[in-house]
Amino acid sequence: AVENLLASAPGGCPVIATAGNLTKASKLRKLVEASPRALAHICYAANEGDAVAVIMALANQKGLKLDRALATRMARYTGNDRKLAAIEVEKLTLYHDASPERPMMVDPAAFTALSAETGEENVQALINQLLSGQVRKFGDELLMARQMGVDGIRIVRALQRRVALLTGLRAKVDEGATPDALVRGTPAVFFMERPSVTDQVTRWSSAKLSGLNGHLIEIESRLMAMRPDVGAVFLGQELIRVVRMAARGR
Repeated sequence: AVENLLASAPGGCPVIATAGNLTKASKLRKLVEASPRALAHICYAANEGDAVAVIMALANQKGLKLDRALATRMARYTGNDRKLAAIEVEKLTLYHDASPERPMMVDPAAFTALSAETGEENVQALINQLLSGQVRKFGDELLMARQMGVDGIRIVRALQRRVALLTGLRAKVDEGATPDALVRGTPAVFFMERPSVTDQVTRWSSAKLSGLNGHLIEIESRLMAMRPDVGAVFLGQELIRVVRMAARGR
């Protein structure tokens, strides 16, 4: 199919192919990289170390001084998302009235207070209940998130990050790894999250995770085109379908 697509593309019009976890031996990767009518782009999800470095660089540009421990807290709070981290840095800049000409040391207590004011945007509890099929608890958590004004796009992106993590772990389980030992040996999984992640990697097959990832991309695209009130209803309906699917997973 890809060969036909490359052959039928109008002259001068590149075909952009995206795919994850393609090794150098992959036939698809070789085909795309060898074609003058296609563009292959390698992109890796940021790990915690990368996110910490980005946060410290952003803070420095704004005239904020913060230690690595606080930058690590911010990275974990924002799920290694650069856009969300930039928002947190901007809030701290305004709070401390900092600038490159007048650098200010960040008070960790200020970050705690400001992040709490945004409605505890850490949505990990909601994500865990959703992917573990806890229908009743998820409904309560979703209602609370709405009342606190948590942005729907943030929920979807947090869910996408968890699905990406589960996809990599599930591939290793399919190769024979034991879920519990695998999760315990994965540094990216916070120790308090291990029981939930272990349950989820057992509950969701690779095929279902792939389908869910594609569906989340569609949900995000549609959300961005909707009014916030309509988007909230739409997102709730879609997430209820997902939690019910998870509940049937075992």
